[in-house]
Amino acid sequence: MSDSDDEYDPAEIAVPAPAPTPAVEAAAEKAGPLCRADLFSISASHAAESTLASGLSPAASRNAAAQDAHRDESIDDNYRLLSGIKGRIRCLALNPAGTTLCAGSEDGQLCMWDFNVPLKSHRVAPTRVLTPFVNRISGLQPIIALTFAKDGSFFVACQDGDSPALVRASGEQLGYCAMGERGLLDVVQCRGHRAPVTCAAAHHRDAAVFLTGGQDGTVRLWNHNTFTHRSVYAIKHGSGQLTDTHVVESVTTLQHFRSGQADIFASGGQDGCVQLWDSRVKYRPGGALATVDMFAAASNGNKRVEADVFAEKHVGGLLEMQAASPSSPAASPPDHSLAVRVGSVIKTIDLRKLSSSLGASASAVVQEVASGLPFALDTTCLVLGGRDLSSMLTCTSRAGYQNVTGGHVVQYTYRGGVPPCDRTMIWRAGKPEEDVLCVCADRSRPDGCVYGGLSSGEVVVRNAFTTGKDPQPIEAWLQTRPKREWRDRAPGEKARRADDDAQLLAGLF
Repeated sequence: MSDSDDEYDPAEIAVPAPAPTPAVEAAAEKAGPLCRADLFSISASHAAESTLASGLSPAASRNAAAQDAHRDESIDDNYRLLSGIKGRIRCLALNPAGTTLCAGSEDGQLCMWDFNVPLKSHRVAPTRVLTPFVNRISGLQPIIALTFAKDGSFFVACQDGDSPALVRASGEQLGYCAMGERGLLDVVQCRGHRAPVTCAAAHHRDAAVFLTGGQDGTVRLWNHNTFTHRSVYAIKHGSGQLTDTHVVESVTTLQHFRSGQADIFASGGQDGCVQLWDSRVKYRPGGALATVDMFAAASNGNKRVEADVFAEKHVGGLLEMQAASPSSPAASPPDHSLAVRVGSVIKTIDLRKLSSSLGASASAVVQEVASGLPFALDTTCLVLGGRDLSSMLTCTSRAGYQNVTGGHVVQYTYRGGVPPCDRTMIWRAGKPEEDVLCVCADRSRPDGCVYGGLSSGEVVVRNAFTTGKDPQPIEAWLQTRPKREWRDRAPGEKARRADDDAQLLAGLF
């Protein structure tokens, strides 16, 4: 990173492209045209020869060959998964083991990459493509939210409709959540959502429980065993009055609030407020444990900054954060906060102060920790970027970051104190015309991959290839790609006849 805080040079964080190799130069002099497949073979063979000559291990040689073989599918030296999706990728989810990646798009496709299933052809394609939400009138419905259960046994997919679907990790669809009743009925007493679902979250402790929020202003808890009948618990965000309905835009559970002794979850609504709820307490209107207005007027020294009453109030991603562990065992307990993405900034709510005084004002518990993050959607995600709760990832639109165009993924480490967050990674994941709309990370290993969903319908992967003995799951998966037999034929030798048309077509890709 450069010394200036206003601009950075992407060349400083990207691996420079290698110089043309003798094998490639020799191939360029051939009489026939050089196709992309030839580049794969030449670059891979040259990488293997150079690494063996330098004394590297066979595992390191395979890694280097894989990196060179896929270099032309990357930007800033990152691998791209071609999904075949026509619309924007709105959500990503990775199972806890880091072996199954799911992507939901606006064209209604749900792509699954199972890195434990070997590739059947040379073409890298999703392991499964599901279309769980089909409407007779409008066709496939956009998939706008995905979340994996704590144990990775199933995941929840939410459409632009009122009924989420549960899908096993193997791709089998389990069913739809209960539909909400229509008519004059208390929205909290309905079986399911009465309006489109907007967000979903897995429970931090119970793998069978998950939460959803919707445009009907409710947050609902569901159980894996009864989700087709009704939700097990529901609250209405805001005041709870019949005429006061605010869209719920984000929801999350709090694992360490009050030492984890209560089942607390947080909801963020289009009223600009974040509310905390206890699922063990029977719901009553206005019965939130605490309400924090993220757009409340703030004070700046002796001057008072007035809030804009005409501004749209969207509350994006919610993420529970815990400051990095202190170096001294005798140090005070680490700070505990709730990070909130609000437009182009990230703010934190001090949960320690809020726990001791539930009626604390917003100015006493809210602090801005990051800014300058352009956004393409009203709500932008915040996800954990490591094994602990101190690392978070977020993304930007094609407007870029610090005067560098193209969608970015930015990582922060929460340490508390002043400043509370340190920027630890800047990754230009998209081209100048691409937005990064969602992001997820492999938390099962210290050097886990980071995945970004692009407006072009592709998934870009950072750190897909390693130089160590333990390959990334996606790297090991790519190494299972079968070799094209026609490349080993001698000049003039006829190709072996395919057994059927399907095998012949598979060999073409």
